[in-house]
Amino acid sequence: MDIDEQQLWLIFEPLLELQRLEYLDYQIILPLSDQKTARIACAWPHLKDLCFNSAVEGSSLESLAYFARHCPDLESLYCPIQVETRVTPSTTIPPTLFPHALHTFGANHYREIDALSAPVIALGLYQIFPNLVCVKGIGLGWTLVQNTLDSFTFLRNQNRQLEK
Repeated sequence: MDIDEQQLWLIFEPLLELQRLEYLDYQIILPLSDQKTARIACAWPHLKDLCFNSAVEGSSLESLAYFARHCPDLESLYCPIQVETRVTPSTTIPPTLFPHALHTFGANHYREIDALSAPVIALGLYQIFPNLVCVKGIGLGWTLVQNTLDSFTFLRNQNRQLEK
């Protein structure tokens, strides 16, 4: 079946009316833009687990901040994000200033990231979700993202120990 992006969104959009939604594992490909990600996060403030299984890239890393702002109980998020071959540090990701519940993030697409992009992606995820523990994705680049995230967490914990 050959369905375009707009038709896929029209199939999905009625789900946004389920304002008390807590869990969703959406198995149909859904190309996500930053605007669509914002609509989803705003529509479902009670989300705890969200999974979009998609082979296509989605919205930007920065757009994940919508989930931090609007879904305080979100613990697990699997969604495709845009992964540039050469990511540069972003100044558009303001740090999340409260302890968000998200502990697991999965990049659900099949594109690998390179070693130079991994620390920048880790920093962006850490700024948005400071309590993030587990990052999943395909390839060595995502292992490097996890290792960098582990380093950030270790350093944060060391700083807290020094402050006591």
